[in-house]
Amino acid sequence: MALQLNAASGYDDVFWTNVLKKIEALINDSSTYGHVYIAPTMQDKSPQSVRIWGDSADSEVLKHTEWIKRYNANISLYMISESPTENFYRSFYEQSEVLYQVMANNNTVTGALGWYDGVVEDIIYDELDSIEEGIDGLHKASFDFSCLVNRITTATINL
Repeated sequence: MALQLNAASGYDDVFWTNVLKKIEALINDSSTYGHVYIAPTMQDKSPQSVRIWGDSADSEVLKHTEWIKRYNANISLYMISESPTENFYRSFYEQSEVLYQVMANNNTVTGALGWYDGVVEDIIYDELDSIEEGIDGLHKASFDFSCLVNRITTATINL
């Protein structure tokens, strides 16, 4: 049996449009982090930026007329200072906590294909990958975010 969507209902790029772009919009609307972008690796070496990347999507429920998927994304705050002071570190920790709270406070996003059960994992500080290690003065706060999206369709079953 194959699930076939009704042509009128269309297909949706849920991960990009309804998860990653909504995370980007939430962060942009709630703060002044500088450049917020979606990419697998660090692309911006400005003093402060946020990188978002989708890690995985897992089916939780798969029925003939609907599916529920858990989408997992990594969000990383980058701040650069070649000679950091206590004020820099204070700002770094404050900014990471604000970013954490923005995501935690938006555990549900309404609208077409909005998410629910949004969960923010622990913040991990200064765990740099090999590319990031080569950037002088780089500090990173990253955490994982996951949410559920429910897609109800008008479907027919092909036997």
